[in-house]
Amino acid sequence: MQSFTLIIFSFCFGVFVYSDPQPGCKQIEGISKFDFNSYVGKQYKVEYAPAVKPVKGIKAITHTLIEVEKTWYVVVTINEKDGSQRSEYLRIDNHEGPEIFFTPLQDGQPTDIHRQYTVIGYKPFRYIQFYLCGQDLSEKFDIDLRFYLSFRDIKLSKREYKEILHNDKQHNFTGGIINLIKSGRQGNLLTLLDSVEKVGDDVDQIS
Repeated sequence: MQSFTLIIFSFCFGVFVYSDPQPGCKQIEGISKFDFNSYVGKQYKVEYAPAVKPVKGIKAITHTLIEVEKTWYVVVTINEKDGSQRSEYLRIDNHEGPEIFFTPLQDGQPTDIHRQYTVIGYKPFRYIQFYLCGQDLSEKFDIDLRFYLSFRDIKLSKREYKEILHNDKQHNFTGGIINLIKSGRQGNLLTLLDSVEKVGDDVDQIS
């Protein structure tokens, strides 16, 4: 059985587009003007992840995109709450508009698992939001798997957290998420970002 870490990876009030979903995927509107080239070659940290059991043991996740022989890979580094660390690798096979198709690797070799994520929110050098799906994932989990990442060590503003909430609310997603930055606080996105409404415009991040 594949480890959950292989699925981790595996402003944007813009125009949205549809594409035919892969097996196990909902038809989700992704942003039509997603710039793949501005996204790759960088490092991001996961701020929010799906509220599923395997994620609850994770303290932090980073997501680094590297190019090897004209193929892009995602290096997912997972820090567990028990102090251990490991890395998993995803090969990006193709991308079309907001859809990114990838294959998890195991022992350096492609698996027979194929997944996609759809970009539902993106601001270059600030944040990116994904809906992750695949046939095997739909059989394992009964919630929509969403990940919200920020660029490197930047601190998102109040306005940007509101953008993230707005983007999420467009899609009738099911299931909660976990705030990895806030020590695993669990809830739905509206609850977790509710404190944004209570702080002043000069505050850089959720209090």
